[in-house]
Amino acid sequence: MEYMQMNEINERNIGECLKNIMAAKKYTISMLSDATSISEDTIKSIRSGKTQNPGIYTILNICNALGCSIDEFLGNPSISDDEAELLKGYNRLYPHGKRYIQTIIQSELIQQPADEHSSKRYIPVVSPIQISGSDVDFSMHNTDVIEIPWDYYPTADFAVRICTRKLHPIYGPGDILAIETGFPSIGNVAMFVDKSGTQLIRRYEESNSTGYLTSINGHHLSTRLSDDIICIGTILGIIRYKEITAHKSISDTAHTEGLS
Repeated sequence: MEYMQMNEINERNIGECLKNIMAAKKYTISMLSDATSISEDTIKSIRSGKTQNPGIYTILNICNALGCSIDEFLGNPSISDDEAELLKGYNRLYPHGKRYIQTIIQSELIQQPADEHSSKRYIPVVSPIQISGSDVDFSMHNTDVIEIPWDYYPTADFAVRICTRKLHPIYGPGDILAIETGFPSIGNVAMFVDKSGTQLIRRYEESNSTGYLTSINGHHLSTRLSDDIICIGTILGIIRYKEITAHKSISDTAHTEGLS
């Protein structure tokens, strides 16, 4: 990626950079001279440091001949095409979008163990602290982190702690539900949030190409899936691992506008 500023190029020891990249690419002085039409004496002068600033066009000529980027020439860590696309997309986001991406990164770093060979990982658990009607209001919540084995609900992105009895006998107070971000398949149970921040745990069904949220225990009426109801994720099951340990609190009594 040719993002380097001229002042950074000027600050580098171009001679050492040229020696290193030629060694890495297995190029001799005569081979590079033939490939670039730059005289051998000029290449030797650059390598020795006698010519400290050969100019950007000479450096680009050398890079093209060696098949490397300016970053690689200068010894900077190179980035992949995927990383470049991510950076390009991030730079196009408005501040709100950038903060959202930063939040996701922080969440992933929290879940990621320090030891890459660890058999466990951390997962955030959202716990609502007030109940509205028959469902749970997430407009106020705490978020903790628990430690679970890597192979225990490996696709789970986060978890939610149940604090209502209205979902009995399927789920009860204290149950921790593993949730994978993404819309459910027909017949699967998922967590939804309406515009007021109220959480709805329902089974997703379709009839005549229209989506409906149906009760999982017969205690709630079916609801048509409207634009103001957002799917948070598909419920994978109850986390029952006996050795789950609470790790730390991310936030206490966090005030949000719901999970949407």
